[in-house]
Amino acid sequence: MSIRIIFIAMLSTLCIACGDDDPAPANQPEILTARAECRLISVSGGSMVSYLDRVSIRAQDLDGIDDLGAGLAVYGTTVLPLSKEAVEGDPVSGCDDDDGQCVADYVWERNRDAAQVVCGEEGNAFDLEFTITDEAGFRAEAIIRTTVVE
Repeated sequence: MSIRIIFIAMLSTLCIACGDDDPAPANQPEILTARAECRLISVSGGSMVSYLDRVSIRAQDLDGIDDLGAGLAVYGTTVLPLSKEAVEGDPVSGCDDDDGQCVADYVWERNRDAAQVVCGEEGNAFDLEFTITDEAGFRAEAIIRTTVVE
């Protein structure tokens, strides 16, 4: 009899929080699309060399993009500075931003002042690492494989 009472007492204490709902999952940034393009460029002597020409990433954060960091694209020891722009368009389901801005594009484009990353004479593919972090410390990461475009 006493074992039965102890068992019932234990069960009742285990179910104190049974009716509570789980807290909402933390809102983390998400990478929707990512692309890194190499382009063949004519260099001195008429030979063609493939250079990294453009990196573009589309990211989403349902609590708004204002708290998203600048984003970081890295190849080896080369850090590529990306610009960030809000994407206007259709409302995003679940977007909790007052202005409705939950999607951003991150872009790096080759120019004369930018790092000149060589993809190789044959347009050899390589991987870029991309990381984005919001103010709460949540992050999204992607490995982006380069492709050669004409």
